[in-house]
Amino acid sequence: MKALAAALLSVSFSASQALAGGAVIAVQKGGAKPEIRVLGDGVSGEAYQVGSIGKVACTLAALSLEKRGKLYLDSPIGELLPGYDGVRPEVTLRQLLANRAGIADGAVAALLQDRSVAEASMPALDAANRFATEATDDAPDTTFDYVQTNWVIIQAILEEASDKPITKLIQREVLRPARMRDSYVFIGDLDRDGIPQTETPYLPLPDFISCAGGLAATPEDIIKLSRLPFVSRRFDEARREALMAVTTEEQDYTLGGRFETVTDREGNTRRISWQSGNNGPWSAQVIYDHVQDVAWSVVSLDGDFEAILADRAQWLESEGLTWDEAPAD
Repeated sequence: MKALAAALLSVSFSASQALAGGAVIAVQKGGAKPEIRVLGDGVSGEAYQVGSIGKVACTLAALSLEKRGKLYLDSPIGELLPGYDGVRPEVTLRQLLANRAGIADGAVAALLQDRSVAEASMPALDAANRFATEATDDAPDTTFDYVQTNWVIIQAILEEASDKPITKLIQREVLRPARMRDSYVFIGDLDRDGIPQTETPYLPLPDFISCAGGLAATPEDIIKLSRLPFVSRRFDEARREALMAVTTEEQDYTLGGRFETVTDREGNTRRISWQSGNNGPWSAQVIYDHVQDVAWSVVSLDGDFEAILADRAQWLESEGLTWDEAPAD
């Protein structure tokens, strides 16, 4: 995966990035109470930043709104978002969710150039018009680009379709139906103080980029997030198929995340949900096999990646799952 130094934004962890800190791991079978394991200074019951796993929440919100006819994945930005003045208004919501829009990442470029942008506040539509000003050299739906500006536009579309701010929309469409009681969309930084502080720097998340990484959650709650489209009547078979359909084969990317290929004890292969996210020292991962209804997840703040890797490997083995191939870098 291009230009991603942070290990958890890919499907694997990097043991070379081990730091002193803490993590919390959850393991669950079906709807049973999860088993919780605390590593180091991890704090059970507290919500951690989970980075790009927030993209999954916004994707599920989009699918839920589509089922009710509030928007359509194959409609273009120009139709879904009146007032959009950015490039490539013909790009569809599905292409944005798949990170195949061909829009340059003006939001990240602005954040790197001027860190005060991370503390700015503006409507997502205004941010989309400000940052989605350049196209890449690739036509839409031809190339995978992990672009955060896509998610600024997605957030604006969701807010337009629902007539609600993203914080309330995600609560209504995702967190409440999934019973993610300890999770919330934050702006800037976490609003709880139960987690030890870190000396590792990281950027605050402005309000216009919540869909890219503004979800705070416990490990058991991100399991609930992964299970939601498979256990809730809010999502029909068409929506599940859309969620799982691979849009970029070499990345195992679908819509808003990844479904990796595994082999089970009987030698059967299938794709299972394998979602990761990070923001500096914050990192998270959740793996969910919808066939067996089993899951493993972790949230970490400067956690011991070697210990996390070992726990994940042990869980995969216990469930008879073999991960078929290493991720692209």
